[in-house]
Amino acid sequence: MVKVLSNKPSITLAEKKDLSIKNLTADFHKVEYYEIHKKIENPNLNIKYLKDLVTKISLGNTGKIMDGYVDNGVPYLTTKNITENGVDFSRLTFITKEIHNNKLKNSKVYPKDILYNKSGNVGLSAIIPNDYEEYNLVSDLIYIRPIEEKVDPNYLVLYLNSSVGKKLSEQQAGGAIFQHISIYDVGDLRVSIPSKSIQTYIGNKARKAEQLKAESKQLKAEAQKILSRASAEEDLLKIFRGNDTLVTWTDQGIIQTRRLDADFYKEKYVNFDEYIYQNKDNFIKLKDIASLSKQRADLSKYGEKFLYLDISSLNEDTGIFEKNEIFINEAPSRAQKLVLLDEILVSTVRPNRKGIGIVTQEFDQQVASTGFAILQPKVNSYFLLSLLRSDFVTNQLIRITSGGLYPAIGEEELMEIYVPIIAKDIMIQIGEKMKLYFSNLEKSKTLLLEAKQDVESLIEGKFDERKVAEIK
Repeated sequence: MVKVLSNKPSITLAEKKDLSIKNLTADFHKVEYYEIHKKIENPNLNIKYLKDLVTKISLGNTGKIMDGYVDNGVPYLTTKNITENGVDFSRLTFITKEIHNNKLKNSKVYPKDILYNKSGNVGLSAIIPNDYEEYNLVSDLIYIRPIEEKVDPNYLVLYLNSSVGKKLSEQQAGGAIFQHISIYDVGDLRVSIPSKSIQTYIGNKARKAEQLKAESKQLKAEAQKILSRASAEEDLLKIFRGNDTLVTWTDQGIIQTRRLDADFYKEKYVNFDEYIYQNKDNFIKLKDIASLSKQRADLSKYGEKFLYLDISSLNEDTGIFEKNEIFINEAPSRAQKLVLLDEILVSTVRPNRKGIGIVTQEFDQQVASTGFAILQPKVNSYFLLSLLRSDFVTNQLIRITSGGLYPAIGEEELMEIYVPIIAKDIMIQIGEKMKLYFSNLEKSKTLLLEAKQDVESLIEGKFDERKVAEIK
């Protein structure tokens, strides 16, 4: 029996049978943790220790990689790749297959394995998708290999990410300032197990969400392929892969008074200028197919809070903004720009990272950071998004930002970059694929939220089992 003697300061009285022999600290026995354990003891659920539901709980690579990083190889997952919505493939790091198979063979992981954050944001979990056959991971991550006959892997991830799962991880974690948890304590986490049919019902939503994400990835690749073919992008990129020596002889006639730095006149960039001149009938400038929005947001019209679009809320891999609510009295000074449906936001800082997104219905008439240039398309918005995220455009932006300590581009400079002339029917074809790409990602996110809510309802004893029967 646990009795609350005082909340301020927190004092609880626990019977000997309720105490954990391995952890006799006051923090471990806070009343809030007892309440969580009481909550999961639902008569309709079985309680199992995580270690009894898996074949393996192990650490990622505990050594250091001094070299062996490559542009394309085996994905080397870190904590930045783990989100509640799954594995984030933006800014993915790769290692060689040789290091993966030899030096790091003990930290190999595979699709359906579960990644679990052991430091900082303890307990954040994600299931590994089948985008690659094998992966590796850093020591800040623990991997869990579930026994599918005992627990649905997708259900288990949703449970670990639930409010209850997070609290249980928090209780097991140690560290006053920076929390961390051992693989042994992870194994001692209690898991609420419903019937197999309910696990499958909830897990299927997560699997469908992952399938939609995979289909979106394919649609995006198809759109990029059509664009690349229509713009002869490969020929253009060969120019940028050209000579990159430190010394370049440049004709005085092409030097611009506003740019006198050597980086701007590297041979590959001079060759690009020549190519554009020779093929000028095939190119226009960005300002010919889009205009800059100068609209400012009046924060006094938003009540208590608004949705804020800044670079930290943009998934640079997908081009989608995450919901980021800001109270008016806490609004940063950069929250100034009004954005409208289908406008394109281009980050003016570090353009090599392709920080470019689109305003979906959810963010219509909300507020963006001054760190974005806001473009109003004169062509299909989704086509323009795909065009601006192409390597051909990115290389031009990198050129403009070269030669400085702070890689940023001016809005007017952005509008002067060259873009290929694309037939209208091709624009529409690309735009339709990209629009479906975003639609699928939104559906995926909605399904995942539903699955998460199902787990919460299950723990609260509010889950409607008739939904499972209806599926049958």
